[in-house]
Amino acid sequence: MNFLPDKNGKAKMVIVSPAAANTVMGSGYDSGNQQIQKYIDDDIALAKTELGLTDDDIIQLPTFFNGSGTDWAPNWSNPVNSVYINGTFAIGKTNTPAQVKADIEKKLAAIGVQVAWVDDSEYNAGMGNVHCGTNTKKTPICKSFTDCR
Repeated sequence: MNFLPDKNGKAKMVIVSPAAANTVMGSGYDSGNQQIQKYIDDDIALAKTELGLTDDDIIQLPTFFNGSGTDWAPNWSNPVNSVYINGTFAIGKTNTPAQVKADIEKKLAAIGVQVAWVDDSEYNAGMGNVHCGTNTKKTPICKSFTDCR
């Protein structure tokens, strides 16, 4: 998961979601991705309890996974493993389908965040994404997380 400020400075949680990918892609929601979604749903429930988030505070970004057992990797660049820079979320574009890009852009535009699709193929080959190729110094958007709600 990652957190972005919306246009009003309120923190929004972004998290990967095979269910959201199924909505966008219409297929690929196999038993492995359904199991991963169950884990993600547990994480979302915990974030709601521990951080006081509501459904409106959570944005599920479409991502399918391949693998087995405990070894899973996203089919395309993980949109959550990205870097937020002054109102723009820099997301890897490696293997990301056009309809997934459009869905992510729409969801983030709704909170006032622009998307920059960047080439992360060097990092993606080693199972990394945009943030793996950066050395960003982050300034918290709020003094404490509870101030962002």
